[in-house]
Amino acid sequence: MKKPIIIILSLFISFHAYAGSLTTNYNLYKPAVDEIGWGALVNSSTDVVDRSLFAISSDTDTNTTAIALNTTHRGSDGSDHSFLDQSVISGATPTFGADNFSDGGGNAIVTTTQETNWDNHLTNDGTDHSFIGQDVTSTGTPTFQDLTVSTILTIPVSADPDVNEVGQIAYDSNDYVLRAFADVGQIALGMRIRTIQATILEPDQIDASTIYIFSNETDLVFNIDEIKAWSDTDDVNFTLEEVSFDGTTSSDIEAITISTNGTNIFYTTTASGDIDNPTIANNSLIGLSFDTDDTPNYIKISLRGWFDASKN
Repeated sequence: MKKPIIIILSLFISFHAYAGSLTTNYNLYKPAVDEIGWGALVNSSTDVVDRSLFAISSDTDTNTTAIALNTTHRGSDGSDHSFLDQSVISGATPTFGADNFSDGGGNAIVTTTQETNWDNHLTNDGTDHSFIGQDVTSTGTPTFQDLTVSTILTIPVSADPDVNEVGQIAYDSNDYVLRAFADVGQIALGMRIRTIQATILEPDQIDASTIYIFSNETDLVFNIDEIKAWSDTDDVNFTLEEVSFDGTTSSDIEAITISTNGTNIFYTTTASGDIDNPTIANNSLIGLSFDTDDTPNYIKISLRGWFDASKN
């Protein structure tokens, strides 16, 4: 006959005596210390351990160090963490260099100096950018290799300037020529002097009181500063006239006599100071009134002058 197994349920009863009462707590399960681990908490009403809250090493020294660091961390205000080296609490002004950051996925890191330069660029008017070195605003007068830029373009002006590189331009105050250097050498972009040329064959045979050789349709005044004339015979006379565009009015420019004997040619020159009416208005004609008593085979006329760019 088998002996019965007797299971004895040990009942641990604790009595807590208080004034006027008796309290009894029943603990059906008491886990061992090594099951709980360091710092484990036990629910006083159920004696159940919440093990998920802890990741505790079995190394006592490691745990002690970690607990000490945690205590320090919890008691600090963010201003004395050695790995930060400066305060990062709200209201602090920590400084971080560009090397402290990654490129942010391809985004450039802006340094304090760059930010300052950019702010200056946005607020300034172009007068003090150090990398330019001069005022390049619409009212500034910067100079680039002897070329001054303002509201009016200013280029170098001198007597017989030397332009010898492609793209260079300058104004020759001797010959009144705007010079430029191109692939073929120096060229004239513009000239102050203009000439009006006319050759009339057998003028005595032309049945007209006035022979017109030029009409001014430039909106500018033409100033004559020299008159030259040639002929194959001596003492040829004619008068240059300024005539309105509809022919209703006229005035003499200068009476000319070709009398100086050259080699197989006769000629004359009248300078600007000797010309009676040297200015030819816009919409005016220049005509020649010929003395039909003279019978040259030809007359050659050259009027040298310039256009005044001031509007009428």
